[in-house]
Amino acid sequence: MALLKLLPVVLLLFSCNASKALFEKGQKLEQAGMHQEAVELYLKSLKEDNYNIDARIALKKTGLKAIAQHSKRIKDYYSEYDYKNVVNTSKTAKKLIEKSNEYKVNLEIDEETLGIIEYSNEKYIDKLFKEAQQLLIDKQFTLAEDLYKEILSVDENNAEATEKLNFSKKEPIYLSALEFLEKNKNKKAYYLFEEIGNYRDASKLKELAKKRATFKIFLASVNTMSGDVSWNREAKFLIEKKLSLVKDPFVNFLLGDSQLVFSEGYSDEYRKKALKLDASAILFLTIESNDHIGSHHKQTKKGWEEYKYEKKNPDTGRKEIHTGYDKIYYVEHSQENRVNLKIKIRMESVEKKQIIFSDYIDGSREDRVNYIEYEGNKGSLRTGYWKHLNSHSDSDVVRDSFLDRIHVSSLLNARKEITSAEDMKRDIINSILDNLSKKIVSFDPEENSL
Repeated sequence: MALLKLLPVVLLLFSCNASKALFEKGQKLEQAGMHQEAVELYLKSLKEDNYNIDARIALKKTGLKAIAQHSKRIKDYYSEYDYKNVVNTSKTAKKLIEKSNEYKVNLEIDEETLGIIEYSNEKYIDKLFKEAQQLLIDKQFTLAEDLYKEILSVDENNAEATEKLNFSKKEPIYLSALEFLEKNKNKKAYYLFEEIGNYRDASKLKELAKKRATFKIFLASVNTMSGDVSWNREAKFLIEKKLSLVKDPFVNFLLGDSQLVFSEGYSDEYRKKALKLDASAILFLTIESNDHIGSHHKQTKKGWEEYKYEKKNPDTGRKEIHTGYDKIYYVEHSQENRVNLKIKIRMESVEKKQIIFSDYIDGSREDRVNYIEYEGNKGSLRTGYWKHLNSHSDSDVVRDSFLDRIHVSSLLNARKEITSAEDMKRDIINSILDNLSKKIVSFDPEENSL
């Protein structure tokens, strides 16, 4: 706590020492006639310690000398018609004045020099405008953009420069977008038009590019190759739902007229429907499923139930707790289900009547249950083996180790319901439909000359 109280004092002392060191370096530069450099150090000194009076006084005195030096340079450049250096030197002088004002140290440029600066600004800006205009004519937009930025650095409120800067930034993008539109690269055109917003007629052309680029895909059929009517309908529903949720500005799935079929084959009826819906492609999906539904195995096994009893020790006469085991039966259940599922994708061009894209996605799931049922005291159940129910045998075994008990407990508390094949297929479809839609959406008809 005491150290925390001392921390502000330590920081203050450190700041004061840093300020003093900067001030002393500034004095050495001032003595060497390097007024601008000295001023920079006095400003840093005041930044460390705003109450450094010596630095404030030095800033005023040396700042006036620095301004005088800048004024002399400005007049020299002006006499040589070097308007660019007049402008750059005046920027340095004005920046010095602004920084000094932050510490309430007022510095000024004389009226004569201000007049020279104003005139030079006009001449310099006029020259930049002419150069930039020629660059625009030559379609060198990036170079023109740099010149308009330079104009605004001299006159930030110059409306013409602001307008031309916007033009030099957006016009090349607009022209590139037009070129892509002419080459039927509508997606690329769309994104470029979107980048420049309401520039010229970009909004209107963006919508045109989107309309041209939109790829209408008619889902003609879902072939489940299965006799399970309920599952077939659900699979078709899951696929249509997932495709309806695809968010892509250029893909439009037409789902309302798709059919559920149970064999391969693509009739002309699909193509007629696709033409009626103004679709570009017909999509056929085939679901192949390989299900292994395991038998429910139920096995009655021999085991033991542990119990405690008291017995008198003949040597000590005291009663002692002993462990005994009764022979019992318990039932162990097990079952395993496995499902492998594949979705084939086939997409045909409506116009060219040929396959333009095909692929497949597969997935698998499996589930297994293994548990024990016992009607007695479950906490006392022990596994093992016995030969005769009512008599002892040397082959009788009780498994009563710590690990054996954990194993029995886990089987007694294990899950009893196995996941059905339908649920596993549903899970597989839901997990691979995202990938399926990505594969379809990633197909670019413009790049594939559809």
